[in-house]
Amino acid sequence: MYEVRNPAQGSALFTPFQRFCFQNYFPEMGRLDIPQPLRCKGNVIFGNLEKIADFHSHYFLRDLEECQGDPMLVAKTFQKHVSVT
Repeated sequence: MYEVRNPAQGSALFTPFQRFCFQNYFPEMGRLDIPQPLRCKGNVIFGNLEKIADFHSHYFLRDLEECQGDPMLVAKTFQKHVSVT
């Protein structure tokens, strides 16, 4: 069983990882030495990764940070953003 201690911290770590993947792996998709079925398929493979990172950094993370000390607010934060994504 997992225990969520600080969801804001997890989201704060996740956003830079998303940006790193988009900035470093997406450009590699055009290389000629990768398998043909993968070549130039960055949009398919990474989809909306950059959009998700923007959402996390500009909206979701901020709302999670406001939940410090009140775990019930975390659930409300997820519910608030269900229709946004």
